[in-house]
Amino acid sequence: MKILDKLKIYFATIHIKYLMFSFSITSLLTIFILLIFIVDFNKDPYAHNNSMDLNNKNKSHAISPTKFQPVNNKKSIHNFNRNYEVTQTSQIANQIRIPVLAYHHIDSIPSNVDIRSYYVTPTMFEQQLRYIYDKRYKTITPKEFYEILQSGKNPKQKTIMLSFDDGHYDNYKNAFPILLKYHMVGVFYIYTNRLFISKEQLQEMSEAGMIIESHSASHTDLTRIADNARMDFELVGSKLSLEKITGKRIVSFAYPGCAANEYVRYLLSEADYKLGFSCGKGIDHSMSNRYMISRVHVFNDLASFQKRLSGVWEATRYDRE
Repeated sequence: MKILDKLKIYFATIHIKYLMFSFSITSLLTIFILLIFIVDFNKDPYAHNNSMDLNNKNKSHAISPTKFQPVNNKKSIHNFNRNYEVTQTSQIANQIRIPVLAYHHIDSIPSNVDIRSYYVTPTMFEQQLRYIYDKRYKTITPKEFYEILQSGKNPKQKTIMLSFDDGHYDNYKNAFPILLKYHMVGVFYIYTNRLFISKEQLQEMSEAGMIIESHSASHTDLTRIADNARMDFELVGSKLSLEKITGKRIVSFAYPGCAANEYVRYLLSEADYKLGFSCGKGIDHSMSNRYMISRVHVFNDLASFQKRLSGVWEATRYDRE
């Protein structure tokens, strides 16, 4: 064999070895990239909420509505009568049992003793949500509440409605991201003459699965209004304004100051609302009383919170201050 032919064979062999080496490196890189993709694909799609900056006023909290899947809403859970920290009160006959909780501010407790009972800190609010998350409660919308009322039967799963009055900005800044973190539904009662949460932020909340409902137009005592046009503005006007913002039908109303007489309740039904929420100490409800649903006020502690879930009402230190 000639020297030239030997050199050709030698360099061809080197070239083949180089190609095999390059192929191996490429294959390894490809496998590595696929592994990264697989790991990333299997991450919790809501994990980003766990580190959400609660102090960033301009940061969007929204997630895609198609991804809003409350993890504590599994149909297979039958725990309604089980695992309560506080012994339940006797349920009223012919009524369904669903605690409806009422919050106002989710923010630092102010020094003013006259208003501090309306505040729950973000830390305590998260503890309360974590508690009902661990107890496998289902958070529901007013529409779902109405459907359960119609059925006349207790749900199989522990069920609760979380409501927030007045539409304070801290509801968006603090409550909203924590609700998202635990994949829960909040019902926000807004009065429309003065929005503390912008229209864009209300849309964001609605698209993320929160419910935006009416708390009147001007947050006035409806029992003191004698003018029909003014009452129509408070009930119907506020409803139409919020439906225009969210693009969704409103089914419930929270009375300002919890005040409603028979005439106000009649007008509410005429305005095509399905439910009217007031205040109270009870957690049992009936269809016949659907325009005067009791909501229990929530304070800044876990012990009274647990009692509310069982229908036990005791004065807290905030009631005495």
